[in-house]
Amino acid sequence: MSSGLENQNARIEALPGYALFNLKLINWGYIDIARCLPVDTTTLADIKSLITQHVGPTKSLQVSRADNNFPLDADDNITLRGLGFRGKVEKDLPVYNLHYDFTPVGTTESDPLLMTMS
Repeated sequence: MSSGLENQNARIEALPGYALFNLKLINWGYIDIARCLPVDTTTLADIKSLITQHVGPTKSLQVSRADNNFPLDADDNITLRGLGFRGKVEKDLPVYNLHYDFTPVGTTESDPLLMTMS
């Protein structure tokens, strides 16, 4: 009996874990993005690409954890799990908030709000 339960638990652990990521432009509530992503296969480069798709080309882009503002400066090829994010297979997925800030291409302004005012 226990070997069947162990096999079932092993299959569940082998499934990709998912989490909900809220990507929020730091200090501004205009360009927020929410996505359910697999933590085992999504990389930091994927997160940056997702942001760039929404904001356009960037000269610089910084992503940080919202809970401690710790910048995610790791190798862009590291997975979300490698950055410490955990996912689940079933209901009640974990929710993580990430902040991002960027400088658009063609401007020296790092604040998009200021850029629109000039």
